[in-house]
Amino acid sequence: MSRISSHLQHSAFRRVFALASVGAALLILPQTAAAGSWETRSISGMNVHVYTPDDLSPVGEGRGLMIVMHGCVQKAGDLKALGNLEVGADAFGMVIALPDVPNGGVYSGCWDYYGGVHSRESGHNDDILALTAELSADPQLEVDSDQVYITGFSSGGGQANVLGCLAPDVFAGAGIAAGPSLGTSAFQIGFVSTDAPTAAALCEGFAAAHSDDFATQLAAVFTGSLDFTVAQGYAPINAEMFAIRYGGLSEEAGAVDVAGLVGHEPAGSGSLWSDGDGPRIAMLEASGASHAWPAGSGPGGVTSFIEAKGVDYGYFLAEFFTLNNRRVEPVDESTTGDTDSDTDSSSSDGTGSDGTDSSTSEGSDSDGSDSNGSTSDGSDGSTSDGSGGSNGSSGGPSDSDAASSDSSADSSADSSASGGSPSGGVDGDESEEGCACDLGRPLPGAPLLALLGLGLVRRRRRA
Repeated sequence: MSRISSHLQHSAFRRVFALASVGAALLILPQTAAAGSWETRSISGMNVHVYTPDDLSPVGEGRGLMIVMHGCVQKAGDLKALGNLEVGADAFGMVIALPDVPNGGVYSGCWDYYGGVHSRESGHNDDILALTAELSADPQLEVDSDQVYITGFSSGGGQANVLGCLAPDVFAGAGIAAGPSLGTSAFQIGFVSTDAPTAAALCEGFAAAHSDDFATQLAAVFTGSLDFTVAQGYAPINAEMFAIRYGGLSEEAGAVDVAGLVGHEPAGSGSLWSDGDGPRIAMLEASGASHAWPAGSGPGGVTSFIEAKGVDYGYFLAEFFTLNNRRVEPVDESTTGDTDSDTDSSSSDGTGSDGTDSSTSEGSDSDGSDSNGSTSDGSDGSTSDGSGGSNGSSGGPSDSDAASSDSSADSSADSSASGGSPSGGVDGDESEEGCACDLGRPLPGAPLLALLGLGLVRRRRRA
């Protein structure tokens, strides 16, 4: 489990941890947990990879749903193959949807987050909202409408920013990984060009009649110390923007122990913004992380703008959003303590394996990192994120060819060892199985999953 200061933990955290006394012997359960499965759908003109875990969410009714949007010069299939999203999805009963940007996107496959004029019908907003509505209405997925979240990397992070503000009634949480702030242009990603009050005013205007729903929304922000593509200063602006919208929350720096998070050798610092009921906003500033989706799958470098080493951001989001969700009832503490008299003598302290460095999977040896000022996300350094300027000309993706070739060359060879890539490769088909690469060791958050296996919190797929 993530190590967050105890006095800031939401009641859901405290109640889940209260279950840890059930017994250390149950820690074997995560090793035999069943993986879910991937399928590919066509929704609202988008190719969408959908992962369905075997189990339901430990809170609310049904499963959570998290929409994850790729960055420029990146494909949804890259995140499917290398993003390591299955681990968090399985642990917290969360459907994952990975859409490809409609019609090739703008510039070099970017999502249209640009500028300060957005509506639910403009740009790519209507496509993502239609995708969310269709998946939420699918009875086979059993999505809990109170547990719908959105996140993305780079331009996808900018798009998550926009949709988190446009539709706080739809999205109970918004996660931004290396994403620019609201109102920025393609030319402004490499330097800070706005401030939190300006972004917050735009956010309020986007929400319009739905602004009251900010009262129960969560947010999470990520940046890396070696990200020289999207200005690292946008991360605190994004966090402060939500803090203003959520009621003027104050930052507590250092409240997240990043080194204790799930992933492979994560490092850095983290902050929380909380109210009287617990955390509302988390910000992670990862040491050594480049401009890439943080997969936390094991040792290795960057392939297709996905970084193996470091924090498993997908897991962090699944955990943070699920256990702090303000729209569902938390785990009922009244059912704990005397549930099973045969197990209450255990001396377990609920620590277990946190999976921070136990993965032995080998990530890609690609050097597609954008550190040293390289042009990750399809840029030329000054107008990176795939932008070629306001006239819509394509930004020369000087690193995109290398990333693409590394991805195609390495995905089949490294996919089964990368800590999150299914054997079917990037494209896959509707019959392939989800990644089972972590099933040979205790999964991150093992104590929680063990308790879920008892039926106290976790629920199997309904018949």
